[in-house]
Amino acid sequence: SRDAFTKAVKADPDYANGWAGLAIATASLQFLAPTLEEAKAIVNTALGYIETARKLDPASTFVQANFGAISSAVGRWREAHEAIETALENGPNEMAHNHRQMLRLRTGRLKDAFEAFAELRRLNPVASARTRPLIAMYCGAGTYVGQYIRREDLPVAGHRDELVIDLNSGAGADTVRHHLEQIALETRLPQGRLAQGVLDRLGDNAATCAFLRACFEDDAFKSFDKWTMLPMLAAWLGDDALVLDVWRADFVNTSIRMIFIWSHVYARVRQHEGFVRLMQEIGLVDHWAEYGWPDGHLVSPGHFD
Repeated sequence: SRDAFTKAVKADPDYANGWAGLAIATASLQFLAPTLEEAKAIVNTALGYIETARKLDPASTFVQANFGAISSAVGRWREAHEAIETALENGPNEMAHNHRQMLRLRTGRLKDAFEAFAELRRLNPVASARTRPLIAMYCGAGTYVGQYIRREDLPVAGHRDELVIDLNSGAGADTVRHHLEQIALETRLPQGRLAQGVLDRLGDNAATCAFLRACFEDDAFKSFDKWTMLPMLAAWLGDDALVLDVWRADFVNTSIRMIFIWSHVYARVRQHEGFVRLMQEIGLVDHWAEYGWPDGHLVSPGHFD
C-alpha cells in the first residue's frame, strides 16, 4: 500500500524499490482523481518518486517495471515499452506482466493484452482474478476474450461496473435505466447526481446530451465519472463530439483512463476524424507504426494515412 511504501522510504531513503512502489501506488490514484488538475499533480508526484528510484538502482527489475507503468500512464509510449520489456528480460515477474497488459490495453492491442493477462494468471492466479482491466478487455475485445473470460467471472463492483458492461453489450434503455436508478441512490455523490440528471431526461436524446455537456463544462462538477461514465453515456446516445471533447481534455494530462476507449460503445467514435487527430497529437500513431497497430476489429491502420 502507499502508506507501507511511505514508511519504507522514511526508514531507508536509499531503498530504490520502496520509492518505485510508492511511485506506482501514487500513480494509481489518477484514475479516481475528480479533476484534471488533481490527476496532473498526482502523476507529477509519482514521476518524482520513480526518478528517485531510478537514480538509486536503475537496474532493478521492480524499478524498471514501475517506470514503464508510469511512463504508460502519461503517454511516454517508447519509454514505457522499453522499460517493461527490459524488466521482462530479467525473467518472468508478475509486476512487469501486469504493466505490459496495461500498456497494450491503452494502445488497443487487446489480444496481446490478453496474452499478458494469461501469463499473469499463470504466475499469480489469485491476484489476476481480481484485476479490473478484465472489464476493459471484455468490453473491447469481443469474442476473442469472450472465449476465455465469462461475464460472471468479471470483477464487478456494483451497478456502475454493470452499466459499463451493459453499455458495451448492446443493452436496451430499460437495462441502462435500471443501473442508473441504482447509481442515483447515492444522492450525496457526484455520480449519483449525474445518474439522476440522465434519468430525468432519458428518452430525449438532445436534452440528455445537453445535460451531459453541461456537466462536462461545469468546473464545479468534480468526479472521476466526468471522465469515465459520462463519455460512455454520451457515446451510447450518439454524441461523438462530446466524447472527443472529454478525451482531448483528459488524455493531454494522463492516459491512465485510455483502457476503455477501445470499448464497443466507442466503435463509431473511433472512425471520426477527430479521433485520428487526437491519436496523432498524443503520439500513439508513431508508437503504433514502430511497435504494432491496434487489433483490426478496433481500427484500421489505413485510417491514419
